[in-house]
Amino acid sequence: MALIEKDSVVFRIPNSPASNNFYSMDVDKEGGLWGASGSTGIFSYSRGSWNQFQYFWDSTGTFPIDYKRITTFGENGIIASSWDKAFQYSEMKITS
Repeated sequence: MALIEKDSVVFRIPNSPASNNFYSMDVDKEGGLWGASGSTGIFSYSRGSWNQFQYFWDSTGTFPIDYKRITTFGENGIIASSWDKAFQYSEMKITS
């Protein structure tokens, strides 16, 4: 976003997710919000900050996985799934 302040242009990047389209959302035990946003990836919101996690079908990073569902579990875990792929995030380790 660009703003004009006095005689100069100031660019501001808002603290927001890259998408406002969420197929599924869930809240973890710590109060963090998790969202599955299709091919834009998985988002988390915790302590006033957004984080994005994006994974691809191929090693070149051309085709993003289209996540449709997200579920939190346990102390620090999520399961995110698409039509063909899923991953589990638990205790700060990502496994696919």
